[in-house]
Amino acid sequence: MALSQLPQKFADAPKTISGLGEICVATYKDEKSGKTYGQRLLVKNADGEFYDYRMFSNPKNEKAWLSAEEWWNKVGLDKRKYSVEIKSLSESGISIAKVDAGTAAAGQKNIERVQTGIDGMRITDLRYKCGIFRDLYRQENGYADLLGRAKAIIENVNQYVQMYNGVREQKITVADSLAVIATESLIDPNAKSPTGCKNYGQFSTQTADSLRDPDGNRIFTERKVGKRGLTLKDIWDPEKAVHATVNYFTELYDMYGGNYGKAVKAYNIGPGKVRKKGNTGETDHTRRAREWRRFFKEINVERLLEPGMTVEKFMQQPEFANVYARLEQQYKRA
Repeated sequence: MALSQLPQKFADAPKTISGLGEICVATYKDEKSGKTYGQRLLVKNADGEFYDYRMFSNPKNEKAWLSAEEWWNKVGLDKRKYSVEIKSLSESGISIAKVDAGTAAAGQKNIERVQTGIDGMRITDLRYKCGIFRDLYRQENGYADLLGRAKAIIENVNQYVQMYNGVREQKITVADSLAVIATESLIDPNAKSPTGCKNYGQFSTQTADSLRDPDGNRIFTERKVGKRGLTLKDIWDPEKAVHATVNYFTELYDMYGGNYGKAVKAYNIGPGKVRKKGNTGETDHTRRAREWRRFFKEINVERLLEPGMTVEKFMQQPEFANVYARLEQQYKRA
């Protein structure tokens, strides 16, 4: 909404960031109740009007407002991604180049320059409604970074996929398993959730301790019960983590008769909650898993198993370029 001037509730004048013009992030608070309704990005256009742009809801700030630089330094990557939405105000005289200059001037890594690995293409050229691109946006080098981690574990993934396909009724592929790992942890062996779930498969200690191989042996064997409860010292072991992920997912995939969405949902929230809630349809988690699954299948990710195949060679194959072109067309900004 165009405003002729800053509202009275934003009495402090916005600071200036080099190359970007006057900009601030202001918290709107009801003067009577003190309730915080959210924050607004205020950008001044060439005509001197401020555009009020929502950034995120219910910020836990004591300050009435933050300059763009203060905001950038304060929030995490999940919030910083919204700063690129300044692009949508290009009609106000705010150019991408100015956004780049402004974010660089804030003294932080300019995530507008995160590369996809294809010359001239940036992840931020795509819509954020595509879950896998929200995920890739968090990577240092986009596709190359994630595919490098995929290559590091793909032989183990393949090994355990073949093992469990020999004992389960429903069969899965390497792409099916990698999609689960990418959805859970972005293929990061050091991933840890706020609830304490760990490694590639984001297991709780209790779930990890319950997993058994086809011979009935524990996958995680370095268990200790102490004053603080059960600990598994080998829960961070990369190969065991891959084994556990494939083990648990194939068990669920079998349980749900080859229904990928149900298996992913049960993996994420537990079979008990799925039974209690019933099949309530797709969630953001299952949609993202399906996007990863389709992505890995379309780029023929199993080619990473070929002798001498590098990530660089892999990204030069026609399948990869074709998939990227499709995604760009599907999710490009309006």
